[in-house]
Amino acid sequence: MDERYQVGSLTEELVFCKQYQAEDTLIQRPVQISRFVPPGADESWKERFGLLSSELATIAHPGLPIIYDHGIDADGPFLIRQLQSSVDINCHLVEQGAFSEFEGWELAHQTLEIFDAAKTSGNFHGALDPSHIRFMARPSGAKRFTITDYGLAEIYNHINGSSDYLGAPYLISPE
Repeated sequence: MDERYQVGSLTEELVFCKQYQAEDTLIQRPVQISRFVPPGADESWKERFGLLSSELATIAHPGLPIIYDHGIDADGPFLIRQLQSSVDINCHLVEQGAFSEFEGWELAHQTLEIFDAAKTSGNFHGALDPSHIRFMARPSGAKRFTITDYGLAEIYNHINGSSDYLGAPYLISPE
């Protein structure tokens, strides 16, 4: 990663990567940097990382963060993605209570649309965690739901040559 990105604070430490808030200084927009720990001395993971990152970058859906860039530097592999500055559904449930019946239907409908759009890449989420489903209120009052960590566990598995399940057992997807 060059001087283009000014790395800010660590926002989340997942099993498979660390996420940082950063600033793209060239076009002055906030971004999220996902950093993966590179595996051992065998460098065959680099090709797998490049292929999967490129596949994920081709998925276009308003419910998934845009992948702006990916690469490998001295600190290992990274993804530069659209920063999702919105409320996660866990926080909403704690602070505001349950969604209305319509909002619950919208959540299910939009989540299934996201998975349908993403299946073209041949990857799947694995375990959908409520803390990684975020939403933004639209001017009409409707909500746009997004899945913020789609593909990150798959990247971890690809670069480590594993097929580990990374998530809580009760959140396993049917795939």
